[in-house]
Amino acid sequence: MNSMKRKILIISAGAILLGILLMILMSSGRQILTDSVSTTMVVNRHFTRMYETTGTVDSSLHHYYFSGCIISCGLSEGMYVPAGGVLLKYRNVKDKAVTLKSTVDGYVREVSDNRVTISDRDYYIVSRLPQDLSSVIRKGDEAVLEINGTRRALTVSRIGDCGKMIDGEVMFDVIFTPEDNENLKINQQGNVTILLDNYGSVPVVDRKAILSDEKGSFLLAEDWKDDPGGIDDYRIDIKIIAVNQEVAYISGMDIEGVTVCILSEQLKELIHDQAD
Repeated sequence: MNSMKRKILIISAGAILLGILLMILMSSGRQILTDSVSTTMVVNRHFTRMYETTGTVDSSLHHYYFSGCIISCGLSEGMYVPAGGVLLKYRNVKDKAVTLKSTVDGYVREVSDNRVTISDRDYYIVSRLPQDLSSVIRKGDEAVLEINGTRRALTVSRIGDCGKMIDGEVMFDVIFTPEDNENLKINQQGNVTILLDNYGSVPVVDRKAILSDEKGSFLLAEDWKDDPGGIDDYRIDIKIIAVNQEVAYISGMDIEGVTVCILSEQLKELIHDQAD
């Protein structure tokens, strides 16, 4: 009899411990879920569509030709030469000493047997863009160049013709003029953000809140946090009109002012796996 009571007590204690453990696990799971989800709101505001690419610093080349025997030349590649500075001295075919001078401020790009090439200091930025942007980019459009954490304003000054095939895609060159050229150097590369279209007050949302599956793009209503199972009851279907670095301009039914979830990458993968 005592043995039977002991077994009942052991079983009861085990059940209690198991219940406590389950409660702890459920609480931990809820905390993990809470830590994996934040929220944001769909708001109406001004929106600028952007395109991100890279750009290279370049400048115009000036060629100075000579014919004869060089008497003296102290030039080296990358050397600074002021406007009016002496490039070299040579003796021409008439055996007359001639001094060759630069007409621009710049840097020596190349010295050959009959030519000195100087790149001037009127720097510009060259970017190559896909053909489908050729109808969007316009002269005078604004952009931003970032090199080593330093940002400066750019303006589209020239648009090249389409037709350059690069890695199987037709590209075209866009030339930007910087607001200032301080500390720029030939062949430097940086990130270029082009400001394409400006919209008035339109619905936008943090890009991190946007989810997608085979049905399209959607948001997840905030209430999903209280019932983290299936997503169908909390799904808000949207259409993405345009995006920039941080937010997306979207359209959908009754989306203004709606609070939605931002899921961690791990949680996104878990939901995606469950949907599969």
